Amino acid sequence: MTQSYLVDAVANSDQYEAFDRVVSTICDYRDLPENWDYEGGRPPSEMTLRFAVDLLGLLRSVPEVTPPTVAPISGGVFLQWELGARRLYFEIEQDSVLTAVCEGGKAQSAEDRGFDRGRAVQAVLDFHRPSMQAG
Repeated sequence: MTQSYLVDAVANSDQYEAFDRVVSTICDYRDLPENWDYEGGRPPSEMTLRFAVDLLGLLRSVPEVTPPTVAPISGGVFLQWELGARRLYFEIEQDSVLTAVCEGGKAQSAEDRGFDRGRAVQAVLDFHRPSMQAG
């Protein structure tokens, strides 16, 4: 029992550290200057950064959910998860979140005005659900 607990604790620690590195990267986007991409790119707003960081904070304790790949986009943050040929991504911008799931070259997307953390968390959990059930 103790050995299993220790293995889980180490795995969770590694998971938290991986998510923390992604959060640190997102926080660094706060320092992006205007025109950071030489194409008129705007830095993300505090609200946008907070939503991305809060979303990752809610997901970091779910063992089956890996940290996403992140990148700045003009005025926002891009988060992407990949599982084999499937991709889930969020484009988090000033006042909306575009969510898309790509499977077999086909994409389904939805745009939400405002920042609904519950819907975003559910989208990530649904995306990971096949691997969560297999494990």
